[in-house]
Amino acid sequence: MKNTHLIGVHRLVLLLLSACVTASLAAAPACVTVRWAETHQRITGFGGSGGNDSAGNFQKLTPENQRRLCDLLFDVKKGIGLTMVRNEIYTWKIQPAPDTWDWSKDDDQVWLMRQAKARGVTNFWSAVWSPPIWMKSNGILTNGGSLLPEHSQAYASLLVRYVREYKSRFGLDISGISISNEPEIKQSYQSTVWTGEEMRDFIRDHLGPALRKVGLPTRLIVPENCTWDHLAKWADVILADAGARDFVSIIAAHQYDQSYTGSAPKFPPPTPEPAYPLARTCGKELWQTEVSFIGGKPDPGIEWGLGTALLIHNAMAGGEVNAWCWWALLNSWKDNEGLTDLAGDSFIVNKRLWAFGNFSRFVRPGWVMIGATSNPATNVFVSAFKDPFPGSQFALVAINNTDAAVALQTRFDGFFCAALTPWVTDAASDLSEKPPVKGLSASASLVLDPKSITTFVGAAITAPGENLTKDPPEQGLVRPTDADLNATSPTGGPGPESPATRAHSATVQVNLEKLLNARVIITQRQGQLQLMDHTLDHGYSILITKTAADVSKAGRLNALQDSGLFPANDRHPEVRLNYADGDGGPQVCRMSAQTETIAIPVQQARYHQMQAFFISANGPTPISVTLRYADGSMRKQSTKVPDFYFLPTAADPGWFVLVDDFGKVDKQGKMTETDHHYIHGLDLNPDAGKVLLQVELTKENSGSVLNLFGLTGTTVNPEHP
Repeated sequence: MKNTHLIGVHRLVLLLLSACVTASLAAAPACVTVRWAETHQRITGFGGSGGNDSAGNFQKLTPENQRRLCDLLFDVKKGIGLTMVRNEIYTWKIQPAPDTWDWSKDDDQVWLMRQAKARGVTNFWSAVWSPPIWMKSNGILTNGGSLLPEHSQAYASLLVRYVREYKSRFGLDISGISISNEPEIKQSYQSTVWTGEEMRDFIRDHLGPALRKVGLPTRLIVPENCTWDHLAKWADVILADAGARDFVSIIAAHQYDQSYTGSAPKFPPPTPEPAYPLARTCGKELWQTEVSFIGGKPDPGIEWGLGTALLIHNAMAGGEVNAWCWWALLNSWKDNEGLTDLAGDSFIVNKRLWAFGNFSRFVRPGWVMIGATSNPATNVFVSAFKDPFPGSQFALVAINNTDAAVALQTRFDGFFCAALTPWVTDAASDLSEKPPVKGLSASASLVLDPKSITTFVGAAITAPGENLTKDPPEQGLVRPTDADLNATSPTGGPGPESPATRAHSATVQVNLEKLLNARVIITQRQGQLQLMDHTLDHGYSILITKTAADVSKAGRLNALQDSGLFPANDRHPEVRLNYADGDGGPQVCRMSAQTETIAIPVQQARYHQMQAFFISANGPTPISVTLRYADGSMRKQSTKVPDFYFLPTAADPGWFVLVDDFGKVDKQGKMTETDHHYIHGLDLNPDAGKVLLQVELTKENSGSVLNLFGLTGTTVNPEHP
């Protein structure tokens, strides 16, 4: 990152000193309140497209420039950290005739996805501009036309095969499919016209059942209209039909109503996009999937950088979108459609890229938008986001589209902040880090440079002077040895003096990064909490602490207490689990893109009870759980993990709430900074007369993200595995 901006321009002082604003600032300071407890949409990610020659342009670069540009786009430390890639499905190349298939014509997009994957991107989704010409009413790829009804099933089969072939041939999981780009308009390039009714019928009767039949959890994205104001006309029809609605995961539209006049680019208005509440009512995500500044003379400067930031702000603050995607990653059309522009075998980086990075680098998947004064002064715009797990990190994105510096008086509602680090994009700076300013508390006065986008990054604290940004001390970290884990008493539980037993009289913190090869973390009496050796993308911590709190809103005693992991006595009336992950949310075993099965070996024993603990994000998750016994028998149950925003209902038999708060625990064992989300527990009901070998979990046909935390169980005594 460049760091050419004068550091002295950024001044952060206590609000008590804010009266000393210099004459160079705007006359009236803008007042902003950041409301920690006011939560809005969960962020899925930010991305851009490799379709329509954008991915092909990468092949014109030198290998070194390819590496540099991929780092700028996808690396969270070297660049702007995009987390999504949108692809074009070249249906006419894949299936040029009914009985002809060719998977060799998409090398450019496959290469780009692999480069993104190598830098941590996992969300690859694809959109269709036109079915093959032999499926269309007009017999050509361009100028609209529609899908012939007699080819509906063939088109559905093509899309299903596309997802399966990209997994088997290229090792790429396609997380979502959009059946048509901009279905309302005839274009001179590849295009197809769909009504909302046609989309509804195709999804309900053909594509949805085809995906479900083969067990693909690929998420369906509709309708991808050209402009935001067209969205409801198509989406209302689809969501009104229960059959179609069940197959759809994401409602999407483009934002060209704010960036394009029909013949030239336009600067976005200071008006947020309207919300589409029916999406959330129906449990669907809302995405903005394409926008750019089409046309005009190429301008890499700050003006269109500010416009890019304002587009994101309008979609996030007004539309409450979960995801936001730009159009071309690498543009060759000599206008303002790209984050970068092709220049021979090199590229030009536009301010659009850096302005995008003011959001994408810091607001990571799993973060949530929180309350903030959106438009505190004319041409000044503010949005705020936080990491809900454990809930301390936050980012405040401020846009100053004026010619003067602006004093931004900021009040923190529901939290304190000791320091903020500004990252600035303006005419002289490209997402440049400035020195952190310390000594803040319940409020601060921030100064925004003229014509700038600034992201202030900090950590929330619950009391003045508290510092939650330090790494946890090694002292107190407990890693049970094999002897500890296997220590037994005459009754089958740990010995009364074993470290595993002693640990339960105090807080126990286990660093999971050091336990990747461990199965059992803690054994207490006949119960066990297990760590599954599956997918660990980060270093996690499990903090188990005794605290008095209501963790039984579904009318169930604490599950760990029930299982015997902690004894039910006056010293341990409740148990709370807190999982801390620095980037993508709490998880031990993460199951995200495709149908997936994991086998979990357990201590071979007879169990009279067993529970599994989950968080399901982005909607409920259908699962099946299979218990396999030593005698060769098995028992399978199918159910749905409730969404982490909701309590179990009568329609969710066997489910209960384990914990409803995530947060930090202070030195006195008191829970602080809690966010209300639910870990759901499922009774597995093992056969107490049989020795259990393993538990198999299958995530079935869902675009949600499932986090499996672990298993607890109580064995039958005496134990003879």
